[in-house]
Amino acid sequence: MADLKRALAEGHEQVQVLHGLGGCGKTTAALRLARHARDLGHQVFWVSGTTNERLLTGMSQVARELGVAEEDLSRAWAGQSSALDLVWRCLDRAGERWLLVVDTVDDLSVVASEHGLPGDGTGWIRPSRSGLTVVTSRVGNPLLWGTEAVCRAVGMLSAEDGGRSSLIWRETPGRRRTLVRSL
Repeated sequence: MADLKRALAEGHEQVQVLHGLGGCGKTTAALRLARHARDLGHQVFWVSGTTNERLLTGMSQVARELGVAEEDLSRAWAGQSSALDLVWRCLDRAGERWLLVVDTVDDLSVVASEHGLPGDGTGWIRPSRSGLTVVTSRVGNPLLWGTEAVCRAVGMLSAEDGGRSSLIWRETPGRRRTLVRSL
């Protein structure tokens, strides 16, 4: 966790990929980092990477929160311009530091561009000087995430931490994004 906090504070440009078995605490670690980022005054975005639809919905919301006009969003999501480039242009130009968490990216095709790899800088996962991108995934192969990513293995949670995180989810089933935004 200390390395993630340092990457956030020092403005590291590399994508941080938290990987490990299902249920080992990747999302919990990202949630803790999101709380820390919010405490530092960073804007926090939490996007589900489970399916293309959820990712697109989340990224369009990121663009809205960054002030993109509805007309530009409509054009991009209709395929008249690049939605990928629109969102990343806005993130790169954001007026305040940010943390983008893309949670549960187990199917890497969800975040890759049409003919690219997840870590080639053309898809939804990109490094930025303006903020930090964190991905949680069961996939930890650094060759797939590219040279602009740091892959960090996450071990199993202690019984105490696991119990604490399950209480969080039981109280707010299916509302991780709302939880992070309210911190």
